[in-house]
Amino acid sequence: MDGTYIDRVVQNGMSAPLRDSGALRDEDGAVKGTNLAGGAVTSDKLADGAVGAAKVADGAVTRDKLAQEVVDMIGEGGGGGQVGGTIICLFDTGKGAFPDGTTVAHTTSTGGGFYVLPEERPVRTGYEFVGWYGNGEPVTEATVATQSLDCVAKWKANRYDLTLDLNYKDAPAPTTRDIHYDEKLADIAVPEREGWTFMGWFDDPAAGVQHYAADGSALKAWDRAEGGTLYAQWRGVGGTHLLRFDAEAGRYDNDSVKAYLDFCADGLAYGVRIPDYASDPGTEAVKLGANAGLVLEMSTLDKAGRNDYAGKKLFWCVRANGGVDPDGMPYVTAIEGIDEGFDAVAYDTYAITPVYYRLVDKGDGYEDRWYSDTRLAGYRPCAGAYVDAEKTRIRPYILRACYPDSTGDMDSRSGTVPASQTAQGLEGNFAHSGQKDFELSKQRERDGLSFLTYGDVAYMLEFMQLMLGVKAPKTVVTGLVNHNWNAQVTVGQTAAKSVVVSKANAEKTDVGCFVSVGTATSYTDASSYSLAELAQVKAIEPYDENNSRLVLDVARAITTTTDNKVIGWKARSGSCDAVLGTFGTLSEDVAKNGKAPFRFQNCEWLLGVYEAVMNMYHTGDTAYVAPDAKACAAQDGKTGWTALSQKVPTTSGYIGDYAVERGAMVPKDASATSTTGYNVYIYSTTGTCSWLVGGDCGSLSDFGPGFVDAYGSLGDSGSDVGGRSSCIGKAALAD
Repeated sequence: MDGTYIDRVVQNGMSAPLRDSGALRDEDGAVKGTNLAGGAVTSDKLADGAVGAAKVADGAVTRDKLAQEVVDMIGEGGGGGQVGGTIICLFDTGKGAFPDGTTVAHTTSTGGGFYVLPEERPVRTGYEFVGWYGNGEPVTEATVATQSLDCVAKWKANRYDLTLDLNYKDAPAPTTRDIHYDEKLADIAVPEREGWTFMGWFDDPAAGVQHYAADGSALKAWDRAEGGTLYAQWRGVGGTHLLRFDAEAGRYDNDSVKAYLDFCADGLAYGVRIPDYASDPGTEAVKLGANAGLVLEMSTLDKAGRNDYAGKKLFWCVRANGGVDPDGMPYVTAIEGIDEGFDAVAYDTYAITPVYYRLVDKGDGYEDRWYSDTRLAGYRPCAGAYVDAEKTRIRPYILRACYPDSTGDMDSRSGTVPASQTAQGLEGNFAHSGQKDFELSKQRERDGLSFLTYGDVAYMLEFMQLMLGVKAPKTVVTGLVNHNWNAQVTVGQTAAKSVVVSKANAEKTDVGCFVSVGTATSYTDASSYSLAELAQVKAIEPYDENNSRLVLDVARAITTTTDNKVIGWKARSGSCDAVLGTFGTLSEDVAKNGKAPFRFQNCEWLLGVYEAVMNMYHTGDTAYVAPDAKACAAQDGKTGWTALSQKVPTTSGYIGDYAVERGAMVPKDASATSTTGYNVYIYSTTGTCSWLVGGDCGSLSDFGPGFVDAYGSLGDSGSDVGGRSSCIGKAALAD
């Protein structure tokens, strides 16, 4: 039924409501009354206002069918027009409701008198009641009743002020336009801002509900009974107009790259509250300041998750080809989305990130960590900000390696195999260790690259906490740390790009994971890779009632027998390149099951090997850091090294708290459980030990973002130890 209906029967000068007559409609739109006091009239047919009444008693009526929304009947038989001196009106309020919540009421008038209107005026959200209208004319208490009427409420939509805010620093003043309730907004011109892409008008500066599309077309009607403000949201393509390419040098001018980032600066403070484990053993955190309300969702191959951080300088992470000069200054030769020559496979690839500033405010039972793209009062530069120990030269930006090293030459390229020591000279044969990576970083002369630094690790962990709003990033995404299964080939095939294993074993892997095929299951045995090395599983298909086929992404077909084995292990780099966003993994299913890498800020992490930190180690309970490897003689805690005051747990356990000191994240508590605190482990001992992070394909409960292996000797290496290049291996010690 379309609204509220009101009717009242009057007989012999007295009016009385029809009880329980809800003016309810049949499926064909007719109106029928029910449970009428003092008798009933059954109408066989009502058409064009005429009534065929079968029975009339005491003025009560039951209607079975009413072709029009006009009731005009009373008395013995007959029909149409004014019957028995009584006029009956049906009042329709449309979409409104009476203040007291009633749904039906009744009113009529005797002929020759005046229409009797409902005592209470109807109300309707967002509208002003104008009055009752019948046959297109107003009906008031002064209107002489001459005929029965179908009276309809007339409404006037309220007018409100709608403010349009361009939502950026130094923008033109907001403009105001009229909007009426329930009115679909008229299309408007698309605003322009140099260096930015307009994303639409929203009811929140950073998130909220979208009212206009990016092309200016209206998406919805105004559904608020008040005025409001819509904010333009922008996606920064950076100040691309500010970039200057030096063709002779084959690279961008660094000042122009800095200006490219600075164009997106907002000078805001983005915070996250990390609870102390003793106060709150949970894994969650609270977003603060400009960070409150911002959302970063997991992206997959199928969909790009919401990213409210896009276009903000602090969170900038566009990929680029480039490197580092011997003096430690970064350079960029091609930028993704700008230069056709950008190539993540052929050239070393990094994410361009800003120098950022941080402030820690310690409270009762928590630590508030604040970050900004601007040096606000009390804020200190991040690790790697300064090139020299005297802090006279600051980097214009910081490059972060997108991929792990594959050759031992500090490369960062898509499609390669993470380098780790193997016994047989397989692809990626290199003995990464804390000691080896330090020595090679110290000896590097042709450029300013080094192997992975503690500053890069801190950036990943702290920004995951900041952007995901969690204390334990592992609760959101795990990385490849639990794919150590192996399976027997159950059905041999000739020249096929697939292998057949039991259904039970197929269920232990996932589409997107990597496997190798051979005759052994040892990761250091070449025969384990004799047929296929690190082939990605493209699909899992039924083979027969007992077996499944793993369809592999291999260049050449392979021939298998039931003597062959399939093992799951580390992934090739670039397996997340097709993920639709700067943060995500292959699918939601593999985000937390430990069988695939993930990408964060356009850098791929946890591909199934540990990553050695070259400039951090610990002896006993003391951690040492060296911001510039070339300033050190050896890993001896002497020249070039700084001992941190935060003590390292000397026994293994789950990490409850981290402390950030001099730019390094140091576990300070190992009393948590597998489901509390940081959700990850620290393997530790009292000896002199290297610092490995992330984890290999072992135990899902132990490894992941934030895991630390501080147990093995400085020279420990193996098939599960890899590394990554860094562009901040020559730096000043952070404050």
